[in-house]
Formats: sequence, structure tokens, C-alpha cells
Amino acid sequence: MKKKVLSVLFALVLVLSFSLVTAVPVSAQDEVPDRVTAITTTADRLVDLQSATDYGWDWKVTGLAQHSEDPSAYNMYGVVILGLLDAYEETGTESYFDAATGMANHMTQGDASRGDFHKNGVEKEYAGAYDYQFLMRYAEIFGDLTYSDYAIALWDWNRENTAIFATPEALNDELLGWAGSDPGAAAWQLAAFGEASRLMGDDTFATGCADLILADFAGA
Repeated sequence: MKKKVLSVLFALVLVLSFSLVTAVPVSAQDEVPDRVTAITTTADRLVDLQSATDYGWDWKVTGLAQHSEDPSAYNMYGVVILGLLDAYEETGTESYFDAATGMANHMTQGDASRGDFHKNGVEKEYAGAYDYQFLMRYAEIFGDLTYSDYAIALWDWNRENTAIFATPEALNDELLGWAGSDPGAAAWQLAAFGEASRLMGDDTFATGCADLILADFAGA
């Protein structure tokens, strides 16, 4: 079955990208672009704004035509590149493939068996949920297990050596602290880690995340 092309998060990126800088003429801004035009216009802009150094994006892109000299916002790595992966699957555009490959290689340049994950050139910064999801999907789409093996090894290392990933409950507690005890905001990230762990074959962790989210809904 054909995968859903645009994730909800990529749709948000699309809306933000159009609101910041649009390639559609002013006279035509009230017109709704067709599906492919909407995808390619947004994806092309993301490619233009991608760093050639750390392969990420600035946090604020208003008025930018290319990446600034600042390091990228690393929490945007996986979530944005997943959108470009979706765009590649839809259109087959080579520049989207190149963007995804650059990011995949940047993420996996360390030693996963000791927990290396490169963000802005800094090792030991743990990977986010969407980073794991991207590496697993990239490996599936292009048939290269190097990337999925790296993600799984990194996940295993973090599960064994990082307290917040020891159990779904520990991760949920960490996310609740990050979200100011807002279970809805915490569940958003917990769901993303649940999906990532499912993709990596850690069904026990994924089920634990799902159970915690259900419990949060039941108590709401």
C-alpha cells in the first residue's frame, strides 16, 4: 500500500514555508496550488535553506534565501528531512534525494556502539524521535541497512546507558518535565518515540509508550 506522502509535521513545515517566503507571484497568492506544485515549491525551498556543513536548517528562516552562518537547529533535523523524504517518494527529484543522503550520512558518522550521534558536530547528543524515524525510513526506501543498523545500535546504547530511555515511564517523566507537566505536550513526543521504537523493532518500549498515552487520555 502506498505510504501517506505528507506527514502532519511536513504539512506544518509546508504552511510555515509558504507563510515566510513564497515562490508564487503576488497576483496568484489567492490561488490554491496543485498538489505537486505545493510539494515541489516547499521542498525546493527547504533544499535551498539546507546547510552544506551540518545539513540542517536555521530556526528562523524569514527573509533567508540560503542557510545563515549559524549552526542549524538540531531539533529540526529529523522532522524536516522526513518531509523531504516524502517529497522524494512523491516526485523522484534528485535534489531531495541528495538532501536526505547528506543528512543521513551526517547523522551516522560516529560510532553508534558508544552512543555517538552528531548534531552540529557535537557527539553524545542523543538522537530525537524523528531522527530515528528518518534513518529507519531512509534505509527502507533505499535498501541500505547501514542506516537502520546505526539507528538500532544507537537506540540500544541509549536504552542501556541513558537513564531517560531506560523505560517508557522514565522517558515520560522527562518529557513531562520538559512540557511543564502538560501531558498533552509530553504525549506528542512520547508518541514519536513510540513510533521510532516500533520501527526499530523494540515493540516492548513502543507498547509501553502507547499504554502511557492511553492512561493520560483516560485521566484527562
